[in-house]
Formats: sequence, C-alpha cells, structure tokens
Amino acid sequence: MKAVILAAGQGVRLRPLTFSLPKCLVEVRGKSFLQNQLEILEKAGLKECVVVLGYYGDLIVKRFGAQFGSMMLTYVQNKRYYETNNLYSLWMARDEIDDEILLIESDLIFRYELIEGVLKTGHPNIAVTDAFSDGMDGTVVFENNGIINSMVLKANQSKKFDYSYARKTVNIYRFDHNVVSNMLIPNLDKFVQLGRVNEFYESVLADLVTSKKLVLCSHEVGNQPWFEIDNLQDLERAESLFDFLDGSTESQVVKF
Repeated sequence: MKAVILAAGQGVRLRPLTFSLPKCLVEVRGKSFLQNQLEILEKAGLKECVVVLGYYGDLIVKRFGAQFGSMMLTYVQNKRYYETNNLYSLWMARDEIDDEILLIESDLIFRYELIEGVLKTGHPNIAVTDAFSDGMDGTVVFENNGIINSMVLKANQSKKFDYSYARKTVNIYRFDHNVVSNMLIPNLDKFVQLGRVNEFYESVLADLVTSKKLVLCSHEVGNQPWFEIDNLQDLERAESLFDFLDGSTESQVVKF
C-alpha cells in the first residue's frame, strides 16, 4: 500500500500564514500538518508515500527530503496548482499510484488510532466519515448498512439541504488496486480530457458511486478526533485542542 497526500493548494484562507508557506507546513503547537501525517503513516508501517506538490512545493522537499524514517517519499509536482483543484493533483500522481492506496488531504490533523482502524478494516474501498454536525463544511455522503449510496459535493447542497442523515467525509480514503487501476485513474483521465480540472476528485467518486460501479463503504471514525484546518479560526481551535489530539489529556472530543 502507498499513501498519497495532496498538498498542492495555496491555503488562501490561512493567510497571512501562507503568504510564503505551503498550507501543510502551517504548525499546530510546533508541528506542521504534514509532519503529523508522516509520523502517523510511518508508525503505521507504510513504506511509500507520494506527496503531490504545488504552491511553494520546494519548501516541502527541503523540509522532508527523500525519506521519512523507514518510509520513502516521492514527490509529484502540479505546476498548474493556481488554476486547478485536487482532482488534477490526484491525476498528476497517476503514474505513481500503481498499488492499493491510502488517500489523504494535507490539511488534516488526526491521531494514529484513526489510521490504524482504516488499515485494519476488512473493506478494501472505504471513505472515512463522521456524523454531520454544525460547523462542518464540504462533501457529505448517505449510506445504507455501511454502503455509501450517494455522495453530494458542497456545490450541490442547497440552502434547504437536509443533513439529517448525512455523514461528513473526513477526506481520507482507501482504495484497492483494482479500483485505482480500472475506475479511479480512467475516470480522472476523462475529467481532465474534458477540461474539468478545477473540480474536486469527489466528483469522480460521486459518479462512480451513483452509477453503482464502485462499492464504497463508510468507515466511521467513532470517537477518534480529527481536524480539517481551512482558516485561521480552525487553526485557533486546533491549537486549543491539540493536547487531546496528542493524547496527553482526556478532554472532550471535538471535531470540525
């Protein structure tokens, strides 16, 4: 299995911190988002990790080099980061994802136990999800007996959208080799050929789920804390809760 981390974005909503720094190198209590992720992946036993770079990508290479502990790092450059979205970044890594993959977005902070659960699950193709709550934003899914039957991107959620049974995607996915080779990459190709490079890769997944070509299971995080840091308010909350995330206190789990 390879990990794939998407780290090409500009992190506009985290300015001024990201005026001269990639979003994934912003720190919470002295540790960058990417540092946290790499430590967990290496501890989980992964031997290869592909990082898709873009905005100030050279600083990431300079910081981490070609190897992180026992895990080899491969870098892919999305030179069009300023005009594309993460669908294009994932497509740029297509030649490197020739195996089962663990896909992660680089603006997340989580604990080792979350990834441990993902790796131990018996389902080969999963989206990590959490119960939807106020303050969450982004793609949601609806499931039946643990199988996702629809995926709705933020752009398709109207003001009257019913979140009663929705689950929020945590932006961590696991795909087996067959799905990567025969579904994910070919459909990413189609989107890029159509010029749909400024979309989220969830658009591809939503199509595959709706057409029932992909059986995607919902892997619930349970009580494991996770943080998606998009803006300065998110960062402030993460700073105040990172003691718990790091396992040093037993305070209440808060997710956003």
